[in-house]
Amino acid sequence: MAPPPVPSPPFPGSRILKINYISRLENSSEALSILLRLSREFNPILTDLGYSISRLSEMCCCHAKMGRNLSILGYCMPLGDGLSSRGIYIRLRHPSTHAFLDYGSLAGTMAHEVAHIKHGGHSAEFYEWTDRIQDLHDEVRGNGGKLRNPVNPWNGVEGGGRKVGGGG
Repeated sequence: MAPPPVPSPPFPGSRILKINYISRLENSSEALSILLRLSREFNPILTDLGYSISRLSEMCCCHAKMGRNLSILGYCMPLGDGLSSRGIYIRLRHPSTHAFLDYGSLAGTMAHEVAHIKHGGHSAEFYEWTDRIQDLHDEVRGNGGKLRNPVNPWNGVEGGGRKVGGGG
């Protein structure tokens, strides 16, 4: 049986507004659980960077669609503003068996796709940014779901600020 629908956004403060999984596939509740975990673990990073994602979706693993190759693990549909995406799609399962891919690989794919929000192509800057996002994800996982050293303190709650204006 498929899990109940996911509220939009999936949790308060989520920078991912909607989550979609393929309910007709076996173990769809596990697919939803994985997508929610990715959403929760990447949320502090998205918040810090000022990024938003309209939809995080499970990508069909069964057949190539729209010219897509079965070896593609995910894709991002950035809006072009360097801060938001219409959607990120992640292949959660092996095409032949429907067994779930290892979570570390899925988190790496998520970091890769989040990096596409800022850098469209696979340039040196893109790979540096992907590595930085993966490092931030490791930090979030090792620090109880929080960033110790936000990249952009103006977007995060933990960041300090300076008083502007006035004399002195």
